[in-house]
Amino acid sequence: MLDALAYERSWQVGDSVYQFEKLLDYLQNTKRKGKLLIDDPVIKKEIAQLAVELEVARLFGLRVACMLEKGQMPSLEASVAKIFGSEVWHHITDKWIKILSLYGQLEGDSELVPLEGRVMEWYFGGVRSLISRGTNDILRNVVAIRGLNMPRP
Repeated sequence: MLDALAYERSWQVGDSVYQFEKLLDYLQNTKRKGKLLIDDPVIKKEIAQLAVELEVARLFGLRVACMLEKGQMPSLEASVAKIFGSEVWHHITDKWIKILSLYGQLEGDSELVPLEGRVMEWYFGGVRSLISRGTNDILRNVVAIRGLNMPRP
């Protein structure tokens, strides 16, 4: 059963990469008060942080894939990858919602909403990812007990 869970928890970052690239494109091409959003120093810093997190999530995923390719069972590594990857997905979609404000909640048929209204769908997927395949809090216990040999709570 634990082996099956390790396979299920191996994390793919493709959706997060796509959402991040769309966010970056939006920020580079959208103006508010006559300035591009990407020129805001706070947004620039937050986007740089998301880029770093996304790269770390990608590397965690590659580590799990490499272990599976070698016939090793990445139960601890898969848990770490799932925790980090799902939180990055949530951070990216949360940034989308904060930048779009109430426009992010509009339905796809509105001419005012970017990306045909998919941002809200992405956001709910990001929240769901924190729970599916084992909640992140439970997986943190798995990492503590199996990976760090800490006593059970």
